[in-house]
Amino acid sequence: TTWHNVITNRVWLHGAPVSESAVSPFRDNIISGGGDACIYMWTTGKTGISDNIVFDCGVCVGFRQTTVANGIVGRMKLLGCDLGIQYFPAGADGKSHDATRSEFEVFDVHIYAKADGSGVGVHNPKVHGQIQGETPSPDWWTAGPKSD
Repeated sequence: TTWHNVITNRVWLHGAPVSESAVSPFRDNIISGGGDACIYMWTTGKTGISDNIVFDCGVCVGFRQTTVANGIVGRMKLLGCDLGIQYFPAGADGKSHDATRSEFEVFDVHIYAKADGSGVGVHNPKVHGQIQGETPSPDWWTAGPKSD
């Protein structure tokens, strides 16, 4: 459990329940200075992040894994980032012809522009399909076409 901290580096976080503030194990933190992204999320099922303040990052909160992810962002304040929320995980596996739908939920989130008025709140939330035979990499942050 991580509460009431000032974090000045990137955070790699596995999603957790966010239905109410009391159940979120990572909450009431102030996060900044993460470079490419302040918070790198890895989620499964109905999990995500909530109840934090994030500012001055390339991406405030990013979901970029190569496995199917349903994510949630709730009760957050995102300030002065180039991109507030990025959601770009994998879709259903093409080899199995799986038609399972991914679901991404954002609720009670306040996204503020940078001081000069620039920045994007939410960038085209979508899932990308996996082509047949693609060998999955662990995540888009460290491998694959979207890595640096």
